[in-house]
Amino acid sequence: MENISSKEMPRLYRILDEIYLVLDQLGEEVKDDFTVIIGGKDEVPFDVLELKDRVKHEITKEEQKDLDEYEIDLKIRPYSAFKPRIRKYDHPYNGKLKIEFKDYPYHAYVKDTNKGQLEDKISEIIINFYKEYISVRNERLEREYEERKRKEEKERKNQKAKHVNDEKTRVKKLVTEAHDYQTAMRIRKYATAISDEKYKEWALQKADWLDPTVAKDDEILKSRDYSKDLKEYLDDLLKIEDEYDW
Repeated sequence: MENISSKEMPRLYRILDEIYLVLDQLGEEVKDDFTVIIGGKDEVPFDVLELKDRVKHEITKEEQKDLDEYEIDLKIRPYSAFKPRIRKYDHPYNGKLKIEFKDYPYHAYVKDTNKGQLEDKISEIIINFYKEYISVRNERLEREYEERKRKEEKERKNQKAKHVNDEKTRVKKLVTEAHDYQTAMRIRKYATAISDEKYKEWALQKADWLDPTVAKDDEILKSRDYSKDLKEYLDDLLKIEDEYDW
């Protein structure tokens, strides 16, 4: 509406009223600022402007005064005289209105012509609103499709990273279990050579605690966490014990 002369504003309001009535009957939404929503979610952009004529510019008194001063300066100071810039043409509004649909692939528009004014072309205008809607909707669907692809790809990468991390965790646990199993077997073999029965019993209990095939809970060391190697587990256990005030 910034490109409409005040003279044509009342007429523009009448045209917009007619467009509103038709769109409203078709079940579409037209907001107070005449934002048109078609299909319940897609805003259909359009512009309304008044056409202009191209006429030869008539020099104003002020411009003629500037020209006269320039002629005088030209005679006195020919190398420093500055000729005023005066446009050759004016572009006055001519009372002809035009509705444009810029997002439509063919830059559709409906305008006043000798064969009819916009008031006589409401059906054509409505059809162009729906053509524009199809273009806007397709662009939105394309954006949504690309966004879904982006999210799916991100999710795929996240799942792959999670799978790799889970596998690494399982391998680490497997290595720890194998190492603890070997250690447990060595302790049991060593226990056969221990003469101190009390110490021998204690060593065998620790072997059962270390051995993942037995995984016996220890009264002091609790359940063995095979996601950590033995040193890491004992260090963490020591940290927990240090938190208590004995």
